[in-house]
Amino acid sequence: MKTDIQVIIKAYNFSSIEYVKTGTTAAEILKNSRVSNKKEIIVAIVNNVYCDLSKVINHDSDIQYISINQISGLKFYRYTTVFILSYVIFKLYKKNILNIGPSIHFNFYFDLQLNDRINNKNLKKIEQEFSRIVASNLKIQTVYLTKQEAIRYYEKHHDHDKVKLMQYLNKDQIKFYKIGNYYDVCAGPIALNTGIIKKYKFCLYPPGFLIEFPQIKKSRSKILKTVNPKKLSKVFLETRNWYKIQNITNVAQLNDLIKHDKLSEIINISEALHEKKISLIADEITKRKKDIKFILIAGPSSSGKTSFVKRLSIQLKVNGLKPVSISIDNYFVSREQTPKDDKGNYDFECLEALDVDLFNEHLNDLLKEEKIEMPKFDFLKGSRKEKTIPLKLKEDQIILIEGIHGLNEKLTFAVPKNKKFKIYVSALSQLRISNNFRIPTRDTRLFRRIVRDFTYRDHTAHETLLMWKNVRRGEEKYVFPFQEDADIIFDSGLIYETSILKPLAYKYLKMVSHNVPEYAEARRLLDTLDYFLPASEKSVPKISLLREFIGGSTFTY
Repeated sequence: MKTDIQVIIKAYNFSSIEYVKTGTTAAEILKNSRVSNKKEIIVAIVNNVYCDLSKVINHDSDIQYISINQISGLKFYRYTTVFILSYVIFKLYKKNILNIGPSIHFNFYFDLQLNDRINNKNLKKIEQEFSRIVASNLKIQTVYLTKQEAIRYYEKHHDHDKVKLMQYLNKDQIKFYKIGNYYDVCAGPIALNTGIIKKYKFCLYPPGFLIEFPQIKKSRSKILKTVNPKKLSKVFLETRNWYKIQNITNVAQLNDLIKHDKLSEIINISEALHEKKISLIADEITKRKKDIKFILIAGPSSSGKTSFVKRLSIQLKVNGLKPVSISIDNYFVSREQTPKDDKGNYDFECLEALDVDLFNEHLNDLLKEEKIEMPKFDFLKGSRKEKTIPLKLKEDQIILIEGIHGLNEKLTFAVPKNKKFKIYVSALSQLRISNNFRIPTRDTRLFRRIVRDFTYRDHTAHETLLMWKNVRRGEEKYVFPFQEDADIIFDSGLIYETSILKPLAYKYLKMVSHNVPEYAEARRLLDTLDYFLPASEKSVPKISLLREFIGGSTFTY
């Protein structure tokens, strides 16, 4: 017998308590609610779990509705777009031959499993069919298949990679989304209808194409001016081609190596690639040693910057240079001079939190081979210590400076450009789950940080997730806008790392209580890790960047 249950509804600044019958879906509750922007709602968070709107509510629940005009909603907007595009390609080519690539400035890169490049003619054909499907506002159904049913479906359509993926998935039932006779898994919940995807732009981006997505500006989603980050794109595509050469382009292929005890070879190859690239960077700096005196290294959180600096130092020493590190942290202004953010908290990440004038004065003094007295900052007291650090730059020495603002010209405004070499470090590339299901590179860094924070900083996964939103906000404001200003970009991602991180990351994420809002993100990350077989860290070299997070490094941090 159906009984009344209580639901607490939240959407934007709206909230109410409603009573509904058991078995009512989140979509039906939305339809009968007083939420004003119903047509913009794309998914829901039900009891701290991301759900599509077909979710059936059978007990007292908290429901938070997510709109496409929220930053979190754009994630599910992208997932929905990728699913519709996969369906379009399947319809046009009778095969699931779509390949999803990296995220390029909030937009997704795609190409097809064809010998020919995408040209204007076939891109127009794809775009027209995509627009037709969106305009038709087709229903997207949620269905559950058993593991064997999923395998049979993909076998029928000769999608061998997905067959392997299903075989490795340790679940009795698998969630699929469906349009007509087309089924596929997605990176997360998606919309109930195709018509919600109203803002998008197809652009040729040889050898494939981009779909440009809207971004949030002044609480509305809009497509911004096209940005073409050439340096970043080059690194993305180079890494992707390297994955192809290694014949590991998705998780199932990586799982095969783990299953057959062959992972150590790809670990060695990946680490050798890192070492070669760091060596080439050192060689480039050495060629210009008469001019370059300052190497500025920046990147987002958990990129492996600290290990990169240590490994670059070794290669510079091999080339006869003597690197010396300067910590920007010593140039913080006193606590009472530190700017505050819009919530009244100290903003330690903004450039104004640093004594930039003194920093530039010292750098120029070093260029003149004059002695400086570098300050030493006391973070407990929020002021500089009386004791300073004397430093004088010798002819064969070179200064390494790591910090969030390293690529921003305002940090070193008084230093001539030819005296500086800027390096951007980030885990830019990751394996795809499948041909149309990608892992965001920010998730790679988040897995790293969860493991490191728990092991070395006594922070639970819940605490890391709680901080992550602010970390991301700082990156988007102070790091990402300056990526293209780097002289060189180093991709610190490792093709094998998620399998190594899985045992610890999974364990720590499972500790997050289902009663906290961060559980939604924890659950999403756990679902991603479910696709990976765990692997032992034994074959990971002591010098690896990954050791900065899992421990056992030859370096001291």
